[in-house]
Amino acid sequence: MDAQGLAVGQGAVAAFVVSTTEPRGVTAVSRRRSTLIYLAFNYLALGLLIVQGVVLVPTYLRHIDVAVYGAWLATGNVVSYFGVLDLGLNTVLIQRVAHVYGSSDLRTLARVIATGGWLMRRLALLPLLLGLVLAPLIPRLVGISGPDSTSLAWGFAAAGASTSLMFLTGFAAAVLVGLQRQVVSGFIALFGTGSGILFTLWCLYRGLGVLAIPLGLLMRAAIMAAGTLAWMQMIVRRLLPRGPNPRDPAETRALLRPSLSMFAASVCTVLATQSDALVVAVSRDPVLSAQFTITRKSADVMALFATHIANSVMPGLAHLRGSGDSARMQRFVTLSLKVSSAVALVGMGGVLLLNHSFVNLWVGGSLWGGAGLTFLFCVGGMLQVLTSALFSLLVAYGEIVGTSKARIWEAVVRLPLAYALGGRFGMLGVAVAAVLGALPTTVALQAKQLASTLGIPLGAAVLRGLRFGGAIALPTAAQWLIMNAVGAMRPWLFLVVHGVMYVVLCAVTLLALDRDLRWLAGELIGRLRSDTRAVGSERPTP
Repeated sequence: MDAQGLAVGQGAVAAFVVSTTEPRGVTAVSRRRSTLIYLAFNYLALGLLIVQGVVLVPTYLRHIDVAVYGAWLATGNVVSYFGVLDLGLNTVLIQRVAHVYGSSDLRTLARVIATGGWLMRRLALLPLLLGLVLAPLIPRLVGISGPDSTSLAWGFAAAGASTSLMFLTGFAAAVLVGLQRQVVSGFIALFGTGSGILFTLWCLYRGLGVLAIPLGLLMRAAIMAAGTLAWMQMIVRRLLPRGPNPRDPAETRALLRPSLSMFAASVCTVLATQSDALVVAVSRDPVLSAQFTITRKSADVMALFATHIANSVMPGLAHLRGSGDSARMQRFVTLSLKVSSAVALVGMGGVLLLNHSFVNLWVGGSLWGGAGLTFLFCVGGMLQVLTSALFSLLVAYGEIVGTSKARIWEAVVRLPLAYALGGRFGMLGVAVAAVLGALPTTVALQAKQLASTLGIPLGAAVLRGLRFGGAIALPTAAQWLIMNAVGAMRPWLFLVVHGVMYVVLCAVTLLALDRDLRWLAGELIGRLRSDTRAVGSERPTP
């Protein structure tokens, strides 16, 4: 990495650690603190998601027939389609609220929030109504009959209701994130998710079968909606000018224009990315749908872990853009993209090496889809992280329409491929379609748009990315040789020992080869030490 690259990293961290200048009359908040809090709560929520989607699966399978559980996973794909009915409004609200708040225009901010709430209250009715209408048709779609079909239908309706409540939660959370006030809402989300998990377990042991899963989701959504909306009202009343803040027709248009682009992109993205298990279930068998989902689970978790980095910095970037500091924003974007890519590469390499052992320990080797399927999931997961990071960074710049078009093109390419290749080659065909659908669309088009926005030659950026990715090949090969040379050990110990060893090898390799990451690690360690000394100095002297 040249001197210019090191300067990029230094400037990016400077943008990250320096407190922001807030609007006059408003209590100052730090973009660094807000971003770190947002990232921390995202990872805590991810931990609970892992508990719900990974740790609890063996418990699910002890209380739910495999075919019925596979049918629920497939119908869960249909429920995920309801998520697009918010028209992408909450994502637009995060960017819009953060941008207006950073520009110190509190009256416009009040109109934005009032208008967004008016729109979201109406949109939130749609998933509930659709869930009730479509519930009787769902069991026939996935070939389930008898008593389980009734549970599946009621579960689908409950999932629709929970989606409606999550729309309202998403609105309140979007406002709070845009205002850089994430702490209390983060605790509410964790409490709601934990309560939903406990309620799911209670329902399972009460013999409710597959219905226990959507009932847990409904409990979580109810707690989160009530708590987050109440906290948002308190913050808004304290922060914004007193008096009525009616819906503004001009703001309605300003929110709906990019939201409609987001809606079209979200429809296409959900159809493209959330239909895989459904395609497998319909074209082959619900049991294979469960095998497909379980084999992909570790790659999905690693992808979520990496995408949270760019997603968490987006509100701070939009706020920084509102303040007009474009140079610091550009440097911050460059480093956040690099860190997201590094985490994704290490995570996917670990999945490639350890997924067989993980699935075998988790639910049994019979539900592992094979090494070839795992490799394709790792490639697809890496592309998912890259496209999600590019999307978040472009949204922070307000480039919503262009990145939405890229997502639409991905669906146009990927969906026909998934049905064609899935029908002929089964699970492998669906996984191949995910890779072939993303490369020429969301990856290439969004990368070109971000490079143009930043003023960076695309070819040079691609070469730097390939060199960066190639650095992971050496520790991955070394760890594979170590795994084959070491004798047998307990399955859980095998995962822990080789997982930790692989992360250490990758960290040493990346820090040795990349000056930006080395400098960033030094800065973060130095800041942690200084904060620790500051806390120690505040202790009273005996």
